[in-house]
This record gives sequence, structure tokens and C-alpha cells, in this order.
Amino acid sequence: MGLGYKWRLTYIQKNFKIKTQFLLFFVISLGVALFLSLIVLSILLFTFDHKKQAYAFETYALNHTEKMFTEEFQIEMKNKLPSPEYEFWITTEKQHLRESPYSTKEYDTEKKKYYGILYSPIQEEGKLKAGLVIKYPSNRIAESFIIHWLIGKTNFELFFNFFIVIPVLILCPLLVIFTFSLLFSRSMNHPLQELINMTEHIRQGQLDFPLQSTYENEWGEVMNSFEKMRKALKGSLKKQWIMEEQRKEMILSLTHNIKTPITIIHGHLELLSMPSVQLSEEEKQASIQVLQNNAERMRHMINQLNEIWDLERPNFQLQIEKIPLQKFICTIKDNVLPLCHEKNTAFSILCSIDENKEIYFDSSRIQEVIENIVSNSLKHIEHKGKILLHVVDQEEKLRFIIEDDGRGFQHDEIQHIFAKNYKGNDSTLFKNSSGLGLYLSKMIIEKHGGIIRAYNNQMGGATIEFELPLKIKQNDATFS
Repeated sequence: MGLGYKWRLTYIQKNFKIKTQFLLFFVISLGVALFLSLIVLSILLFTFDHKKQAYAFETYALNHTEKMFTEEFQIEMKNKLPSPEYEFWITTEKQHLRESPYSTKEYDTEKKKYYGILYSPIQEEGKLKAGLVIKYPSNRIAESFIIHWLIGKTNFELFFNFFIVIPVLILCPLLVIFTFSLLFSRSMNHPLQELINMTEHIRQGQLDFPLQSTYENEWGEVMNSFEKMRKALKGSLKKQWIMEEQRKEMILSLTHNIKTPITIIHGHLELLSMPSVQLSEEEKQASIQVLQNNAERMRHMINQLNEIWDLERPNFQLQIEKIPLQKFICTIKDNVLPLCHEKNTAFSILCSIDENKEIYFDSSRIQEVIENIVSNSLKHIEHKGKILLHVVDQEEKLRFIIEDDGRGFQHDEIQHIFAKNYKGNDSTLFKNSSGLGLYLSKMIIEKHGGIIRAYNNQMGGATIEFELPLKIKQNDATFS
């Protein structure tokens, strides 16, 4: 029975809403209190029933003392006795008379029953004349000393009402309410303790404690929210740790990469500053050009590093604006053509959408992405190569496809080219690269809510394409 009770209580705690639990506990406690009060009151009424009838008989007799000694009244009194076990008599013997009423008990060993005895003095003109004695069947509880004492200090009616009826009607409900309140509080305490333990784990940074809530009410919702928060916090801390590690790697990589231009700059500065070395004007201009090129390399590396840190900030926002597509394409062409002419590479743009169409994105960032991809293609293209930019409007997405006829990607290279600090397999070819260009491009595209991918085309060259949603989520960017 105990296990069944606990099972039901646990089921209520885990599956019922808190409001429903409260109402259910209230209704049950009310019903139990009423039932318990009736049961206890019935038991006490049964316990004191004979005593109550005896006192009622005594009261009636004392109210008719003027005719108590008549034969007719005594016959009437005998008829009023509740049962044959009740007896009464009037004593006039002086040795049995007392000035004050009293009550006592006796035990019949043959019948093995308790009897109560009531004595009341009968006075006439202020003088003790006789005594009324009533014997009635009773029990040990009703004839206990404390009961006799309380009745002697009050009277039976007051005793019964104030010490029996009223306490039962008050104490039983209070006891039941206290018991069910304790049960209800315990039902609240267990999930609360679980939440406290969870918050303590989180406070201590211990996030490897998956919680499987068995509650189907508000507690379950709260615990599920805590579980989601724990997972998000764990993922955020893990991501932050990874970013911190990557940042250290970037700084180390930048430190390593920047050594070469610094060494070159230092060497040429020494050469220019040595009075013993006589340089022609052309040699001086060549050294100055080398200094400028390597200074530009250092500036470019530092700018890329700063840009990555800027993009990795949680509160970073794109500067989304309405851009006429034709104007944007012209800007791309003007910026990319000089880069391609340096390597005698042809650059062309195919646009399969209306060039007068206005689109929304961060133009400076997308322009940077295209220039990074083209610069990467130029490293792989032989003399007199080709680069094609194709702009396509497809299913609410704007696709930019940049393909070349260079050497293409090696099979094991495609999955790494967007990684931070990746410089390719040919270390001599990419010795001047920072390895951050395509990683930056990937971050910019993903900030726009798009995707970027790489593969080899039918010409054997490399293709990098990215997609941008035509409708940018406003909460992901800042519109201007």
C-alpha cells in the first residue's frame, strides 16, 4: 500500500500542472479532513454516549426535585432509563451523603465492564436532604481522571462541546492540511533541488551533466530550458575556446609570416644606409620598391587579422544596403581587371539577370570576397589564363560563380581551402600568402546567411561559388 501511495504521489508530481496539483491537494485534503472529522467525532460520540445520557438523566431528575420522592416520579424515571444496564437510586443515609456532587467509576470483574457513578446532592430549604446516585455502563476513557476533572470544573455540556466537538472539528482539518501541505511542499522541493544542483554545476563551470527530465509539467519546461541553456553555454564556451586557440594560432602564424618581409626590409634598409656601398639610381629605386611591397604585405596581413577578429565578434553586423547590380558589377570589373592584366589573364563577367535589378547585401564585403577568390585563382593560373565570373539569379538566391582554367585543386585540398591559415600543399608557391583570404571569404558569406563551396570544373581548373539569399534577415544585419 505504501509503494502504491508513493507511486501515485510521484505520478501526480511529474505529470500534473502545478496549479492542478494545488487544486487536487486542496480538494483531497478537504475531503480527507471532512471524512476524518466525521470518523473521529463518531468514535468520540460513541465513547461518551452512555455518559452523556447519564448526565441528561441526572439533569432531568434534578430539575424535578420537588416530586423526586413520589412513587409516580420514580416510576417515570425508571421508564426514562436508556437501558436496563442503567440504575439510579435515592439515598438518605447520612454516611453516604455529601454536600458536593462527584463522579467515580467501578469495574465489574464478572461482566468485565466499566461502570460510571454520578452522585448529586438534593437539598431542601438549604439543607442536605438526600443524594441521587446514577450508575451507567461506560469505558476506561470516558471515566478517566482527566475527564472527571474537566467535567468537574465545567459541566458535561461545556466539556463535550469545547473539549470534544470543537477540537475535533478544528484539529483534524488542521492536521490534514498540514500533512498535505507537507506533501505538496515536498513535491516542489525535489525539482527545486534539482534546479539548484544544476545552477551550482553551471556556476562551477561543470557543464557535462546531461539532464533528462521526467516531469511533464512546468518543472519539465524549466528543466528543459536549463538543459538547452547548458548545451548552448557549453557550445559557446567550446566555441570560445576554439576561437581563442585559433586566435593564438593566427598570431603565431602572423608572427612567422611577418618575419620574411621584416627580414627583407631590414636587409634593404642596411643596404641603402651603408655609405661604403655605391648604388645606382635604378638599384635604389628597386630597393625602395621592395621595401614598399613588403610593407604592403605586412599591412595586408595585419588588416586581415584585424578583419577576422572583427568578424568573429558576437555583436558584429553587416552594413546591408540596396545596391544596383549593374553598378556593383562595374566596380568589380574596375578592381579586378588590373590584377588580371598584371599576369596577362583574361577576365570576363556573365550576368544572367537584369543588371538594373537592385539587391541587398554588404557591397564592400562581397567585393572583398570576389577579389580574394580572383587573387587565389591568379596564383594557380599559367600565363595567358582565363577567369570567368558568372552571376545567376536562382530560386530566391543570388549565385556568384568564379572559375578559372588553372591547375585546379588537388583531391585532398578541397576540404581544407577555407580553413584558417591554410596555404595549400605547394609551400613555395604560397610562401607569401597569409592563408586567411578564403577563410575571410567564408566568414563573410556565412554572415550573409549564404554558403560557399569549391570544386574543379570541366576545364580542369578551380571553381569557387557562393550563394546569397536575396532577402537578408534584418536581425542579422544593419540596413543603411
